[in-house]
Formats: sequence, structure tokens, C-alpha cells
Amino acid sequence: MFIGFEEQLISRHINSVNSVQIIEQFERSIQTIHQLRVLHRDMMSHNILWNVKLDQMMIIDFDRAKIQKSRAILDAISSNRKRKWATALKKQSNDVFMQEIRRAMIELRETWDKSSLFHRRHCKWDLNDSKTLQ
Repeated sequence: MFIGFEEQLISRHINSVNSVQIIEQFERSIQTIHQLRVLHRDMMSHNILWNVKLDQMMIIDFDRAKIQKSRAILDAISSNRKRKWATALKKQSNDVFMQEIRRAMIELRETWDKSSLFHRRHCKWDLNDSKTLQ
């Protein structure tokens, strides 16, 4: 994978100041992808980049992605059973998308935790620590 000068891994950019903005952008992005019925299937932190120039997050690496299609009903079914079947299919489909969102949010949260731990250990000046500001 080639990363240009403007892009950096999200783990190098996320911090306590911008984490809310990044998480909101991530939620909007993943919801938009899911509205197109696309499952990314590899939503790991190394597939989330930050474009410094545009000040935006990017989701990359869709080679494992899958388009979720609604299943066609194979046989004639009474209208009541048809409704229940359609509801069950929709619920099952939404569950797959929700599982991906949950896994991705956990991954993003863990990335943020690792990043903030790294900064606390390796940065001389901690802006949250009143002793370093005196």
C-alpha cells in the first residue's frame, strides 16, 4: 500500500483533542458505506487513514468487501408469512452491519487507547498534568 504525504494512519493522528471529531466522521462514513449495502469486512485501524490536507478520515482497502443483496423469495407465501420473512431478512441483514460497526468502534477505541498511552509514556509535556504547566 502506498500512503501519500497527506495521509497518515489514524493511530498516529487520534488524540484526546480530536477523538470525538474522528469518531463522528467514522460513524458517518461507515453508515454511508452500509447504506450502499457494502460490508467492508476488514475494518481495522490500519485501514483507516487521516488526510492532513483535507482534515478528513478515509476508509481504505475494500478488497474483502461484500455487497449484501436482499434474498429473493423462492416460493409463493401468504402475505402474513411474507411480511414476517421480509422482517426476519431485514433484521438479519441489519445485524451483520451492526456487528461490523461494533467491531470497528472497538478497534478504533483500542487504537485511541494505545495512542494515548504511548503519548503519556513518551511525551515530556503532558497538557493535562498541572505540574508540567507550572
